[in-house]
Amino acid sequence: MMGDDPRDRVTELFRRSTVSELKEWIHARLNHHDAVGGAQGEARHELIADLYSTMEHAVCVNLQKAVHALVEDLASQPEMWPVVSAQGLLMLADPVLMDSPRRVELVDTLLQIVKPTERSTFDPALSFSAAQALLTLDTKVTPSFWLSLYKDGAWAPIVVEGLLRTDIKMLQGWLAQRLPDVDLEDAMINLLPLIVDGPGSRVAAELIASLGQLFSSEMHDELIEVAKTLGIGEETRIFTNVELVNTLSGALHLVAKLLRDTNPSDFTGDVIESFRRNFSSVRATLQRQTDLFMLPSSTLEELWTIYVDCLDHALAYPPLEFVCIEELALALPAPLLKEIVEHLIADRGFEKESLLAKLREAGVLDIEEELRVVKTSRAASFAMRMPTALRDEVVTELWRREEERQAREKLLAMQDSAFGDDAWKAFA
Repeated sequence: MMGDDPRDRVTELFRRSTVSELKEWIHARLNHHDAVGGAQGEARHELIADLYSTMEHAVCVNLQKAVHALVEDLASQPEMWPVVSAQGLLMLADPVLMDSPRRVELVDTLLQIVKPTERSTFDPALSFSAAQALLTLDTKVTPSFWLSLYKDGAWAPIVVEGLLRTDIKMLQGWLAQRLPDVDLEDAMINLLPLIVDGPGSRVAAELIASLGQLFSSEMHDELIEVAKTLGIGEETRIFTNVELVNTLSGALHLVAKLLRDTNPSDFTGDVIESFRRNFSSVRATLQRQTDLFMLPSSTLEELWTIYVDCLDHALAYPPLEFVCIEELALALPAPLLKEIVEHLIADRGFEKESLLAKLREAGVLDIEEELRVVKTSRAASFAMRMPTALRDEVVTELWRREEERQAREKLLAMQDSAFGDDAWKAFA
């Protein structure tokens, strides 16, 4: 005999009902017209969602068909649905529609609600719920689609999660242009667990490190605490702009001081490795700040100038030659690297074969043949500095954004291009 538990009665109803009957009952349930009722504070869709995972496969298939048909009805006749009831229906995406065999049609229907045409209108709250359903179904759409949904702060959770699932780098750049913003900050903090569970703690740490300094002072401490709770507090360091500039500037000036005060005979393996770590760390941090617009252009230019000056100074010390060549090879495109190497050989007396060997060791092979005709100047001095015009070209190149560098490299890679070797300079 069946008990009085509403769950028992609904389970039996699910098992004996046709798709049409299930559709009718679910519609009544969501609109508070059924006789089952529910626990205090329980949303009307929750009983359906809870029982779904306990049902036999055949019953689950019928429930899928019924819910899908109701979503189609909602898209074609939204005026027949109270907003709260329609939102409850869309919340059944998880778990009822997760494995729907008609996924393509389902996504198309949800898109009609998220981005209505001039001939159809939906309550904004309903469009928001449909967007949530798309995220629940892990719908594969372009990052630009999620960006197009941003109308105001209420849409922050949708847009941030959508970009998080499709293009984290675009998310970084987009947030960097809008923070501080309370709604976006809330969305980021709430989604940190998803980042850790998905892309991983390293990606989460990098995201916090790149954006944390832009958070409002009210949210900054909360961000740090959430990061620590998730186990990524030790993997990242959140800087303010001032702290970041001071740290980078301090590291570069330390290099300059070491170069000034260290006797060339003291350049042992440990000292050389220390220089390598300092240069590499500063370059990587500055490149990230450059790509994400994290610091003012004037500040970036100043820091990159110090970086280049330190490398230029370090080139005067033969034990540091490979460290400098390796850094330049990692930071610069081949045409500009070639100019610097020509300068080192022709103006500063570097041995060509030794320099070419170091370039090969650093993985640079595509400019060697062009350098064969350059002759070493015997009258030159290692202590000579880079010409101002060349140094300015290097600095300008380094604080370009990644998109500009990629565009220039694509241009240079074009075969049968009408551009000459100096074509990259058009991107200054």
